[in-house]
Amino acid sequence: MAMWLYQLSAEKEFEDGSKWTPEVHREEVWEGQYLEWDTRQIRSLRSGTKPTAGDTVIYWFVKRGIDEPGLYDSGIIFEYNQDEETIKHLPIFPSAYLKMHPIYDDDMIELVKGIQNRMPIATMFEINDDHAQKLWIKIRNWIIHFSEIQSNE
Repeated sequence: MAMWLYQLSAEKEFEDGSKWTPEVHREEVWEGQYLEWDTRQIRSLRSGTKPTAGDTVIYWFVKRGIDEPGLYDSGIIFEYNQDEETIKHLPIFPSAYLKMHPIYDDDMIELVKGIQNRMPIATMFEINDDHAQKLWIKIRNWIIHFSEIQSNE
């Protein structure tokens, strides 16, 4: 099983002129509801590797054009359609939490840069095992941090 970073940009316009912003993302993406998104350009660690059913995906909003960049969700890929260049995926825990409290700090920026490997122009990036472990630790610590803040209020 592989892990992928799915890069979101609020600068890309849809055919109707609308944009996928963090606000739209928060309204449209829910744990337990399947989504089907374009993959466009995929950067894999091994030549020809593509997303497969059971792989994990995390959703990263780039800073360009928005005030709230960061890591927004995680999910499971159920299907990759190579002909249509789409993935069918299901947001899972802790997506509901992360989309309200996205992770964006210097450590997260450096981790994403390491995943992108100086090639930030793509939609999906395969994540190596070392970066995947660091991501899950970062997510866990982020949730613990905000849980402690909320319990002290």
